[in-house]
Amino acid sequence: MLAALALLLMLEQSIPLLRIAVALFGLSLGVCMNACLTLMFSFVQPGSTGFLLGVWGAGYSYSCGLATISGGGLFSLLKAWNGGDLFAAYGGVFALQMVCSLGSALMTRCLDVVGFLNTVKTRFTDAMDMAVD
Repeated sequence: MLAALALLLMLEQSIPLLRIAVALFGLSLGVCMNACLTLMFSFVQPGSTGFLLGVWGAGYSYSCGLATISGGGLFSLLKAWNGGDLFAAYGGVFALQMVCSLGSALMTRCLDVVGFLNTVKTRFTDAMDMAVD
């Protein structure tokens, strides 16, 4: 929500508001990174923490690269469509980013950490029972 608010403030044509928006966006990205790591560790199976952290790091790196390339491409496309208006092109990119940020926040409500941990605990217990036999 904070990232969406920061992106909305970036659309205002004011340098002081832009500075506040950039600070809020940086803060929201830090909170998001912490929340993502915490949530990821909630879904960790015993013995696979390092592997999952590596996969998360690789996925995060690829997503940042893809976001940079696609954001730049979308900006160029929107700028070409509206006759070179930079404000409208940036506004379109920021609007899409706001929608995606809010959509991803809503999708996290569908995650069931307790159900996942119960499933993993059952499977881990079954595996340990088979190993003892």
